[in-house]
Amino acid sequence: MVLEFGLLNSGLFPASDAEGEGLNPGTVTQILNDVNGMCLMQTGIYTGDGQLSNPITGIGFAPKFVLISRVNGVDQSTTDVDFCSDQCIPDRSTHIISIGAAPWVRTRANRIISMDADGFTVDDNGTDANPNTLGVDYQFICFGWRSAT
Repeated sequence: MVLEFGLLNSGLFPASDAEGEGLNPGTVTQILNDVNGMCLMQTGIYTGDGQLSNPITGIGFAPKFVLISRVNGVDQSTTDVDFCSDQCIPDRSTHIISIGAAPWVRTRANRIISMDADGFTVDDNGTDANPNTLGVDYQFICFGWRSAT
């Protein structure tokens, strides 16, 4: 389900659900017309295929920002996170790995390699690595923007 959010001053509020039913008909429509747009959010899970290019589709919009996470290890002590916006240098994303209390932050190539019309594409860096390791489940959250019509 894609959630749509309208901006109201400095706050964010739900504008409609995936079926397009306004959560507060009339008022929400007027506010969205005033700000002329909606922030979209989609969450999901995909399984890595270990290939150089794995398109994650069915998001419902072109993402402006994607964050992907995976919890590693039996004790869940290591977390991998990759994120990128559509303004990133092409084929460059930020990678954070947290081992206990010591996070490492790096900019990496061959992770989130593109933002697409209906999703995003991930890579395994040619080594069956995150965020596209064969058989590994990844969680994601995408944000996008749609002009009000």
